[in-house]
Amino acid sequence: MDVTLLVNMLRTGALGSSTSASGVRLTEGQKLDPTNPPDVLAVDVYHGSQDPTPAGPIGQNGATIYAQALNAGLPADVDLKFLDLITNGIGLPSGQLHTAYEAAIAKLSPALRNKDWGFSVSNGQLVFRQGHDVLTANDRAALNSAFASAHVALSAVQVANAAVQAIELDRRMGYQPTTSTGMGQYDVTTSNFGDIVDLRQYMTSITPVGMDYNTAFWLVGTRLLMEQISTKAVPKYAGPN
Repeated sequence: MDVTLLVNMLRTGALGSSTSASGVRLTEGQKLDPTNPPDVLAVDVYHGSQDPTPAGPIGQNGATIYAQALNAGLPADVDLKFLDLITNGIGLPSGQLHTAYEAAIAKLSPALRNKDWGFSVSNGQLVFRQGHDVLTANDRAALNSAFASAHVALSAVQVANAAVQAIELDRRMGYQPTTSTGMGQYDVTTSNFGDIVDLRQYMTSITPVGMDYNTAFWLVGTRLLMEQISTKAVPKYAGPN
């Protein structure tokens, strides 16, 4: 993955609700193939299913990330924290969340699995939202039981916290440290994350080919979250372009 390109996209607002900087969008259910990745993912760092492997605070690709960390003349220590959040911080627990989500879904009845509902995190707690279909009291009880037994909340909270931290850090990294033209412009907090991001939609956004979900979310997890955030969140801290 070209980390500098990803950072620049997230920090300049190139990720809109429907297209990326290169005009490529990861749609729900899209297959992610490492032999033919979207244009926004260069393969100079990615080497197949064994990459990335966590090794220290910023993973196997640490040397490459360090080498790219001084982009845009920003302080290296701040940049490295941001890079860690948008790769390991979001990607690694996202892979774990997918495993837990699949375990929870397997415990539900087919009727409930097929209903339109979502889940997210609000103030550190797992919450369920009904969509076009009504969730009965029994439905909610079944969801709570299945998700609790699969320990979904642990990784879901980690994803939410990492996303909020990355957004806040992007804002502090700006030349005017209270505004941003990138991901930091959006008003996303631990309190309103559940109103903005549907983690069920996030979990079903891609179908990897030739790699596992851990690697797939490491590569594009932040992008997928930002597609929801840029559509639903208020750009309260938008700075001048």
